[in-house]
Amino acid sequence: EFFAGSIYGSDLTLRSDAHGVAIHRDEVVLGWLPAGMAWPAATDWLHQAIGWSVFLQELWGLPAFAVADFYDPNHSEIDGRVTELVGSVGPIEVTEPLPTLIIDTATTSFECRIAGVPVGWITAAATDGRVTPQALRAAITTTCGLELSRLAAREGLLGRPLATGGTLRQRLADAAANRGRPTSETTRPDRPRAEPIPEQISALLGRHPHGAIGTAAGRRGQLPFGCLADVAALAAETGQPFSRHEGTAGSILYLPELLGPPIRSDRASAPAPQARGYDRHYFESIFSKSRDPWAYRSPYERLKYQQTLNLIPATAGTGLELACAEGDFTEMLAAKVGQLVAADISDLALERAKQRCSGLSNVEFRRLDLVLDPLPSGLNVIVCSEVLYFVGLDLLPSVAAKLAAALAPGGVLVLAHANVAIDAPDQPGFDWGLAYGALTIGRTFAANPELRFVKELQSQHYRIQLFEKDSRSPGEGPSGHEPESIEAIPSAPPIATVAATFRPASATASRAEAPIETWRLPILMYHRVAPTGSSRTRRYRVSPEDFNRQLGYLADSGFYTVSPDQWQDAVLYRRPLPGRAIMITFDDGYRDFAEQAWPALRRHGLGATLFVVSDRVGTTNAWDWMYGEEVPLLDWTDIRELASQGVEFGSHSATHRSLTATPPEEAAGELLRSRLILSRELGRPVSAVAYPYGDADPVIRQLAGHVGYRYGFTCRWGRACHDDPLLGLPRIEVDGTGSFADFVAKLA
Repeated sequence: EFFAGSIYGSDLTLRSDAHGVAIHRDEVVLGWLPAGMAWPAATDWLHQAIGWSVFLQELWGLPAFAVADFYDPNHSEIDGRVTELVGSVGPIEVTEPLPTLIIDTATTSFECRIAGVPVGWITAAATDGRVTPQALRAAITTTCGLELSRLAAREGLLGRPLATGGTLRQRLADAAANRGRPTSETTRPDRPRAEPIPEQISALLGRHPHGAIGTAAGRRGQLPFGCLADVAALAAETGQPFSRHEGTAGSILYLPELLGPPIRSDRASAPAPQARGYDRHYFESIFSKSRDPWAYRSPYERLKYQQTLNLIPATAGTGLELACAEGDFTEMLAAKVGQLVAADISDLALERAKQRCSGLSNVEFRRLDLVLDPLPSGLNVIVCSEVLYFVGLDLLPSVAAKLAAALAPGGVLVLAHANVAIDAPDQPGFDWGLAYGALTIGRTFAANPELRFVKELQSQHYRIQLFEKDSRSPGEGPSGHEPESIEAIPSAPPIATVAATFRPASATASRAEAPIETWRLPILMYHRVAPTGSSRTRRYRVSPEDFNRQLGYLADSGFYTVSPDQWQDAVLYRRPLPGRAIMITFDDGYRDFAEQAWPALRRHGLGATLFVVSDRVGTTNAWDWMYGEEVPLLDWTDIRELASQGVEFGSHSATHRSLTATPPEEAAGELLRSRLILSRELGRPVSAVAYPYGDADPVIRQLAGHVGYRYGFTCRWGRACHDDPLLGLPRIEVDGTGSFADFVAKLA
């Protein structure tokens, strides 16, 4: 309503450009008017389309900035109001001219305020010992996010007439000035605001130094008087600001405006491992979603199989089929070789291939990564079909050498791959977004000095290529890029979905393999890893064999584990985690975590976050009495040892009560006591909680934020995205009754 009365109706103009009708404010394009929409459009639509851009312009008093300029620390400084400060940095108020900071460190932290209200601690990077006003502005805009908008509305608009009083920035500056005026009450150092403290308030609790901006940690609230002793102890343990008002008995006021000094984090994030785009995860995901994903039994594939088979000598000895998938071609190939190894990168595909070929005694099935794993040697024939596009152009020559080395002298290699348009845009081919196709594959293998390019069968859709291991000395050089003979062959029409990607000659082809990034984080939820237990709790118990298989899959597929802190950084800056990230969590703190789960995690180079029930440490899971199965829990010695080895710990409440079914006073005590005990025993602040039974509502999340938790984990199913509240993160339960295919499908 404020912008509608002050900006939308007067400061905006429409201009036609190449993209349509642009919405301008001065020379800045804020957005485009949808086709057919009349002007002036509905205010709600307008605000959704350009409101954030206008808000940042008004907050900073820079109407000539486009929205991206506010996030760019290197954007030119145009407001010209610069003051240099050397040494310590005091609070920086958004509505005042920003200074240039001269520092002797790589970064600096400072307290940010809006209208005199502290928002939180911000970190900004220096360039050549200077932090420019624009770098400060970008750091504040990026870190504070929607908290800027919330506080601007609360401090500058609510309770005041919208039609009077100047711009938003002027209103906020007035509020900051008014907040600094003395009152009749004595000013106290622990008082962030001028309002008197209500008599029924017995203590003030400030925000934990790590309290995340934009979460419930930034909202005022109250904690019950019964928690006073625990609140005081926790504040002393973790550095959370706290002051007691003797002689009063009432609630504890949580004031996020009371900021403690920032804590330097000692966590160092290891570089994310580089995942291959077409690795085990890619193929397992395909097979987890459907059987026969490439229509092996279609006329198109059956004809190609027969044409491939015709190039293989009738009396081949030992053979290797790479990318055997679900075994359709394996059945045909087994009849032409004495002993066959059928290999694939996917366990799911191999399970189906074994079922299909169960009557064949001369076939051995083996999981094999063509890039990473060694091959059998002394082979008479190797067949490699529809897989070499996924190796990568940089690795293709080394894979060619690897296959050549696996052949016995005189052995043959048969390749079958599609014509991909990017190879030769002037010829027909499939537009699959791949970097190369059959033409490049053939030329790369022909360049290998151990291989002789004997023959190529060409259809408009694919090429089948025959190579022979040359018995000549490798020093004599390759036989050349062209086959000794070329034969045109027919092909059947592909299935409709494949045919839709086929392009005629001279069509524009795409070449795209986007880097692997994690925008939506899978957070796995386990309970127990144990070989035996009650049938009634089978859902919550994964066998060691299944767990090892799941971890092996994650490691093979390039997954790496991240901590809640790393996810917070991604959320804060609205950026993805590099590579294929995952978080692994365990609820309850069973002793078998140390006996079964953690050794397996370490073997595979993966980490975990473990949530324990603080009052039950060293006893049993009494909360599951209805299942008739008592299971021992970790004791403090176990927990401290695991923490020293890299396990992250969080709270699972004090007694495992459902917090949403507990009075708020008692729920606050559960959260508070658990965090206090864990922080004391571990010697470090605990910042994460997994709500028992996943039960959390806005009240519970707010209480969790007040007592210092930054992250809350629920049982709501799904992957975490940037819009999920940090104190209400979803997870993916790993069900002990599920199959390996179910596990893969959850990550696909």
